[in-house]
Amino acid sequence: MRKQFLLTIVAVCFLAIPGLLAQQQESYTFCPSGSYSYLFDTVSTSTSSYYARWSTGTTGYSAKFQKDTIYQSSGTGSGAGGYGSVKKWPCTSTTTLGTAWTYTASNMHHDICPLPNGNVLVIVSETKTATQIQAVGGTYSGSATFEKIQEIHFTGASTGTVVWEWKLWDHMCQNTTSTEPNYVTSIAQNPQLFNIATVTSNDFFHLNGIDYNPTLDQIVFSSHMKNEIFVIDHSTTTAQAATHAGGNAGKGGDFLYRWGSPDNYGLSATGNGVTLNVIHDVRWVPSTNQDYPDYISMFHNGGCSSGKGIVLFLPPYSTTDPYNYTYTPGSVIGPASATTPTTPSFSVTNQGGAMVCENGNILITNPGSKFYECSGSGTTYQQITVTAVQSERLKKCEVLGPFPTASTSTTSVCVGTDFTLSSSATAPLQTSPSYTYSWSSTPSGFTSTSQNPLVTPTTAGTNIYTVTVSSGGCSNTASVTVTVDACVGIEETADNFNDVNVFPNPTTGLINLDDAFTSKTDFEIFVYNTFGEIVSQGKNLKTIDLSVFSDGIYYLKVKMDNMNVINKKIILLK
Repeated sequence: MRKQFLLTIVAVCFLAIPGLLAQQQESYTFCPSGSYSYLFDTVSTSTSSYYARWSTGTTGYSAKFQKDTIYQSSGTGSGAGGYGSVKKWPCTSTTTLGTAWTYTASNMHHDICPLPNGNVLVIVSETKTATQIQAVGGTYSGSATFEKIQEIHFTGASTGTVVWEWKLWDHMCQNTTSTEPNYVTSIAQNPQLFNIATVTSNDFFHLNGIDYNPTLDQIVFSSHMKNEIFVIDHSTTTAQAATHAGGNAGKGGDFLYRWGSPDNYGLSATGNGVTLNVIHDVRWVPSTNQDYPDYISMFHNGGCSSGKGIVLFLPPYSTTDPYNYTYTPGSVIGPASATTPTTPSFSVTNQGGAMVCENGNILITNPGSKFYECSGSGTTYQQITVTAVQSERLKKCEVLGPFPTASTSTTSVCVGTDFTLSSSATAPLQTSPSYTYSWSSTPSGFTSTSQNPLVTPTTAGTNIYTVTVSSGGCSNTASVTVTVDACVGIEETADNFNDVNVFPNPTTGLINLDDAFTSKTDFEIFVYNTFGEIVSQGKNLKTIDLSVFSDGIYYLKVKMDNMNVINKKIILLK
C-alpha cells in the first residue's frame, strides 16, 4: 500500500511539470498554398505527403477550416493583402469539394474569421478625404484608409448580406478642437477611442488579423502600422457599434481593451515588455489550452530573426464583470510583460502567422517559405516547405468528425405521448465511416443506443436530449429540446345535444367546425396553449388557422349563448 501511494505521488509530480512531457501535437495542420488548400498530419514531410488536398484556386491572404468546410479569401484585390471574394467550400472527401458559395465585394483585405453560426467576419477598407479628416480634428492633408469589420451572411450561391458592421471611423477622438463632438481633454484618459492625430499617412492603421471569442462574443484584431491589438464587442447591434453604449460590455463599439503601443493613446512608453514591430495573425488561445489558457497571441515580424516570432500575454480580465477588462485610464494598459517562446529564427519583413497548439506547442509560419511546429523551448518537431502565409492547427476530431445533427418529431408533447428522436451524421474525411449512437437526457432518465429512438415522457418539464455520435475514434454531440406538458386541467366535454365535430384532428394548421353546429347557434371560440394562455379567439368561426403556432397540444373552448361550454383537445402537427 505504501509503495503504491509513493508511485502515485511521483506520477502526479511528473505530470505537473510544464513542458516536461513536450512532444508533437497529434493533430492536423491546415493551410492554403498556391492553387490548393492542404491538410497535413504529423507524419507528413512535404506537400507531396498530404493527408488531404483540395483545388481551391489562389487564396488572397488566408483560409480557415471549420468543421468540414473551407472558408477562403479568394482572388486578388486592391492594396496589400487585398482579395475580391469570400468562398465557402464544403468538403465531400479528402480530394473533392461541394458547391462553392461566393460573396464578392470590393476593398476586402487580409484576414477572415468564420463564426460558429456559419457567417464570416471580413476586413474592409474605406477611404476618408482630407476634408473629412480635418473636419473632426485631424491634421493629415491627404486621404486615408480606415477599416471596418463586417459580418457576412450567405444568402445564396453568389449572394450575401452584411448583418453586422463596426467602423474605426466612429471611434476617433482628439484634444485640439473643443467645438468638435469627438473632443476629449486628455487622450491618455480615453484609451477606448483612437487618437485621430496619429493619422499621418494614407495607410496609417492597416488592420491585418482578426479572431473571435465565442464565450465573450468579442473580436480581437491587430494593426500592422500601429503595432497594437484591439478588442471590441460583437454583441452590439450595428447601430450600437457606431456609438459608445450598448452590448454586453455596455460600451457600444469603443475599444474594450488594447495592448502593445501606449504612445498610440498619448503615453510615452512604446511597449509592454516587448517592443512590437509589425504584428499579424492575432488569435485568442482557447481556455482549454494546457499552458496558455485565454491568452492572446500574435505573430511578431520584428522578433523572427532572434527566434521570438510569437508574443503571448494574458489580458487583465475583470474579476467582477465577465465582459470587461481591468485597467486605469491615464496609465499604460497592462500586462507589463509578455511571453516570447523560442521558435526557429528567420528573417521576414511582413505577413506570417503563429498559433498556440492545444498542448502548448507553437505553430509558426514563415510566409511563402515553410511552417514549423516547435515546443516553445527550441525543439522543432515538424517543418514543411509550403508557400503559405498562415497555418492553423486542428485537433483530430475537428477534422475527422463525425458531425452529428439531432431533431425531434415534435417540440411540445403531453406526458405519456410518444415521440421520436432522430439523428444523422457525416464524416467526409473518413474512409467508409461507421457510426454508433448514444442518447442521454437532461434531466437524466432517458438513454438509448438507437439512432432514432422512441420516447415516452413520464414527467412534465423542459427536456434536453443529447446524442453522442462516435466514429473513427472521435465523438461529437448534438442536442434538441422538447417541452413536455402535463396537459391537465382542460378536459374534453360535450353531450349529445350540444356537441361539435372538429376536423381534421390532428391538424397541420386549419381546423373546421361542422355546419350542423355552426348554423344553429351563436358562439365564441377560445384557443388555449398548454400553459392556459389564450392564443386565438373569435365569434361564429367555421375555420380556425393554427398554422402560425408551434407543434403541440392546444385546447378549443366553444362557449354558446345558452352558456353551455364544449372543450376539445387539438393536436397540431405540421
